[in-house]
Amino acid sequence: MHAIFCGTEAYPFTVEKISKLREEVENAKKDQTLRSILVSSSRDYLITNDRSKVSVSNLEGKIVALYISCNRDCCSELSPILVQIYKKLKEIGESFEVVLVSLEDDESYYDEAIENMPWLAFPFNDKSCDKLFCYFGLQEYKCSTVILIGSDGKTMNVDLIELIKEYEFEAWEAFPFSQEKLHELSKKVKARLESQTLESLLVLDDLDYVIGKNGLKVFNFLLNI
Repeated sequence: MHAIFCGTEAYPFTVEKISKLREEVENAKKDQTLRSILVSSSRDYLITNDRSKVSVSNLEGKIVALYISCNRDCCSELSPILVQIYKKLKEIGESFEVVLVSLEDDESYYDEAIENMPWLAFPFNDKSCDKLFCYFGLQEYKCSTVILIGSDGKTMNVDLIELIKEYEFEAWEAFPFSQEKLHELSKKVKARLESQTLESLLVLDDLDYVIGKNGLKVFNFLLNI
């Protein structure tokens, strides 16, 4: 647990103080709810990309992905696929929401980032962002993380980032990210890979040939000889 992300609550940053703080965090997790994670004493809302306020109560009962990003370089690889998954799940009416937890200290970049996002976010420089980094025991070097919160408000044991890396857009099919749905997706992808043939990879409708180095067409049936 790093003092830089635990804020003044860890002062004077002794082993005893940090151990006590860690114990308090573990006790808080036992009674965790969505509100205990997202609401502070001064704020009970999140914001949209146009700065509209959305009450946290609107998210209760949904599966919520906390997209925790430490800096501007974290979002470039993951965000586009997560956006596709988010829009797909919204399109088919699933109870799913993404909340950006940004630790970005440059307000101009923060403004630019949320303008292009379809989901909700903590306001800029909200103190709860650092607390959540500490609460979930994240490491400073791991610049982006997605924490899934179940419909019951408890943390789910699913690594959505690894799921996206493995299945890309297809990861949406594992929603609500239960072990059963994860197993079904794994079986589906495995079966598809096992059934692949050279023809299934190279042929598309009437396009049953490839182009050789000399520019001549090489038809699929010749490749199978």
